[in-house]
Amino acid sequence: MSCLPSDNTRLRRARAALAVLGPIVGLVLAATLALAGTALSQGAQPEPPVALQLLSPGPTSVATHNQKQKPEAYTASLPDPAMRVRAGPLEVTGLARGLRNVALVVNGVWTSTVPGSDGRFSARLDLSNAAGGPLVLDVYGWDTPPDDHAFTTAVNLRVHLFVDGGRNASPPVERPPGHPAHGRTLVWSDDFDSLSRKVWHAGPKPDGQEYGAASFLRYDDPTFDPYTIMGGFLRIRSLHWPDWKDPAGYGRVWLTGHLSTGFPDGSVSGGFRKGYFEARMMMPAGPGTWSSFWLLDQHGIRNSAADGAVEIDVIEAYGHATNSYVATEHDWPPPSSRMEGYRRAQKNLTGLPDYSLAFHDYGVEITDDEVVFYFDGIEKFRAPLYRKASVSPFFMMLTLAMSQDWPITVPPSGYYDLWIDHVRVYR
Repeated sequence: MSCLPSDNTRLRRARAALAVLGPIVGLVLAATLALAGTALSQGAQPEPPVALQLLSPGPTSVATHNQKQKPEAYTASLPDPAMRVRAGPLEVTGLARGLRNVALVVNGVWTSTVPGSDGRFSARLDLSNAAGGPLVLDVYGWDTPPDDHAFTTAVNLRVHLFVDGGRNASPPVERPPGHPAHGRTLVWSDDFDSLSRKVWHAGPKPDGQEYGAASFLRYDDPTFDPYTIMGGFLRIRSLHWPDWKDPAGYGRVWLTGHLSTGFPDGSVSGGFRKGYFEARMMMPAGPGTWSSFWLLDQHGIRNSAADGAVEIDVIEAYGHATNSYVATEHDWPPPSSRMEGYRRAQKNLTGLPDYSLAFHDYGVEITDDEVVFYFDGIEKFRAPLYRKASVSPFFMMLTLAMSQDWPITVPPSGYYDLWIDHVRVYR
C-alpha cells in the first residue's frame, strides 16, 4: 500500500523519540505505537479528509464532523490537568488537516490563524483579564482562506479551560440597588470550596423518584464519579456509557449527577418558606441536555404519595436552544388522583445571551403569596404561589439530566458538563 512507507517512517521517528522521553510519556507513546502497529498490520482505515484538534492545551479529542452538512454538538474531551491555564498570554497549538483557516474564540474575541503546509497552527490568546474558573474556548476551521465565505466544510471544537489566577467574577454578597437580593440578609450559601455530604444528598430525588434518560449516581459509585470540585466551582458531568448495564432495567446509557439539600429521611440542610434563592451556573450546549436549578417543598419528601407537592423550576435549560429556558411552578396532586387538580404556571424565557458561554444568575423570590423568577437580577415572570397557606419550606436541587423527549446528541467528548459557582439564599 502506498501509505505504508510514510506511516513506517513516522513509527521509526516516534520510537527514536521514545528514548529521550520521560517514563510516563514513554508508556503512553508505547501504547499508541502498539495500537498503530496493529492497525497497520490489519490494514488501517484511511484518515478522514478533515480533522481539527488542539495539542496545547491538550491534546483534545479530534473533531471531524462537517457542520456545514448537519450541525451537531462539538464538545471535545480535554483531561482535567490539561485544562488548567494561567491568566495572561496563552500559546495555543493544534492540527487542522484539510482546513485552510482557523479561528479561536474566547469571550467573544476572535483570533484567526492560517495552518501551515503540515496542518499545524498556533495562536496567542490574551487571558490577562479572564475571570478565574471555567472558560469556554471555541475553535472553528474552514476549507477556504480567510475572508472567503464560500466554504463547503466547517469543523468545530469546544473545550472548557480552567483559568487559575484570574479575576474574581463572582458577584459580591451585597447586591446593588434594584437587585432582588439588595438589602436582604444572606442566610444560606455554598461557594463550593468543597462538596459536603452533610449539605448535599447525591443520587435520585430524596423521595426516591427518578426521571429522564440518565441514571443519577450517588457518592462513591464505583462506575463513575460525576461530582468534581475545582478551584471553588462544582462540576456535574453527564457521561455517555453505551455498554453500561442499567441496574434499574430502564436501558439508560448516560450516567450523571443530582444533588439536593433535601434528604431521604425528610430532613433538609437548607430549606426556606420565603426568600430569594439563586444559583450562578454555566450550562452545557447539546441536544438532549437538561440542566436545572429547582425547588421542592419539604413535606413532599415523605408525603408526596398522599399529598402531592409544590415544585418550582427556577430554570430548566435545554441544550438545543441555549438562548432560552423554561421557568415553571407546578402543583402536583398525589399520583392516585391521575393528575386531577394539577396546576401549572410557566413561561418560556427567550432572547437571552447564550448561557453555555458564560455564567449567569438564575433566581426566584418566594413571598407570602407569589413566586417571582429572575435572570441576572432582572424580573422575567411572576405567578401566584400554590398552597400558600400550607406549603412547607422549599429545599434546593442541582441537576444535569438528559431528556428522553428528543434524540440526544453524543458529542466527541462523550460527556457534557454543568458548572456551578455558588448557591445562595437571602431573607
